[in-house]
Amino acid sequence: MMKKNILNSILCVTMVLCLLFINKDKLQFNTLFSNDINRPVSLNPQDQKYADYTKLLFAIYNNETDEISNLASNIKQESKTHFLVMELLESFNYDLALKNAEKLKDESIKTYLLGFDALINKNFEKSKKYFENETSIVGKMAYFLSSRKLDKNSKIPEEIKKYEAFVEKYEYNSRRILSSMLSVNNELIPLLFAYKINPYNENALFKISNILIKKKAYPTALKFAKDIPNDRIHNIIRTQLIDAIPAQKKYYINQIMETIDKNDPYYYIALSIKQKKEKQYKDSLESIKKAKDLDDDYFYLLNYAVALEKNGMFKESIDKLKLANKLSNSDPNITSYLHYLSIEQNIDLKKSLNKLLVAYKNLPNPYIADSVGWAYYKLGKYDKALIYLEKSATELSTDGVVNDHLGNLYLKLGRKREAIFQWNRVIDLDAKNEYIDIDKIKSKIKKYDN
Repeated sequence: MMKKNILNSILCVTMVLCLLFINKDKLQFNTLFSNDINRPVSLNPQDQKYADYTKLLFAIYNNETDEISNLASNIKQESKTHFLVMELLESFNYDLALKNAEKLKDESIKTYLLGFDALINKNFEKSKKYFENETSIVGKMAYFLSSRKLDKNSKIPEEIKKYEAFVEKYEYNSRRILSSMLSVNNELIPLLFAYKINPYNENALFKISNILIKKKAYPTALKFAKDIPNDRIHNIIRTQLIDAIPAQKKYYINQIMETIDKNDPYYYIALSIKQKKEKQYKDSLESIKKAKDLDDDYFYLLNYAVALEKNGMFKESIDKLKLANKLSNSDPNITSYLHYLSIEQNIDLKKSLNKLLVAYKNLPNPYIADSVGWAYYKLGKYDKALIYLEKSATELSTDGVVNDHLGNLYLKLGRKREAIFQWNRVIDLDAKNEYIDIDKIKSKIKKYDN
């Protein structure tokens, strides 16, 4: 109940995050229009209120309990309508959310929700009326954009003169301006606004899909997949959702598959990924071969490499990964996979380790840490391997591959009981994991559990 009450009070952030970028450490308000993006602007009382809501949302998403309590005590509870509107936005029911927004008691939030909707839909007369009394710089900008659309001779007000270059650059295109504003923050609510304003905002699209999968919000991910247009960029998003959803969530995978146009080559990439999850490796390879004219697409090459690896074609897989790595400008995740596979095949172990260390420096995530640790393991440097593999296992405690690697290392260090514990975790957690050979794990337990 308390969590719901807190959530009731944060709808205000739905537009402020569209409008403002908060420096969380210094609580300074920076507008996105200025070339000097780090120039602080003093907060008026209304913007301070928005800032408090913004910090509260960050705290809730990051599970910062003390910060939530401190901020919530300073914020007046808002009506239940705020919570309802936010729920509707999260479920992609944008039109109904706007209807409910009309019931909001907080006129400033109502102004932003309905005013920007009018601006987005090019109803400049209506938009101008909503924003004519706004005092924030973004409200003034919205008012100016509406006025300029109605009167081409409208002069830029002095208070937004410093944003003139930005406005001229974007030719008063409200959709592009708002998309730029919205895409700064990586939280779900403002990203949904970004998507609704511009369904081709790639930054927002990829971030939305990542957040949904991270939160294991598979029903919402399915709604998202059904809601977005049916063309190449959106089929890429659908395919990446399928790739990220666990193999046992077959219903969602199958439902998203049905939303992909079968005439698009990405349909065959998605099908290949789906078949790989079902351990139909030969079919997976045959499917991805049907995805034509994508030789300059590193995501295609990456999944082609996976299909080749699953069929034991390691040299061919590594060749594809090298091309994918080059096309992606050495994306740390692709670099990690390339050199992890090289390590598995005992190819250029020292060179691969050095490349993995660079990738980990550029993107210190637990998956790359596992690859670094496994490289040290293969080189017999068990003390260094322990640092990375334990770190990875701490952050990825439910990943069977990571637990298996750590179990193998513990065995080498003479910590047999701990090794068996890790392997038992693998069986408990990942009996259906496409990357795990359960029979092999069981045979290791049987061999050393005596």
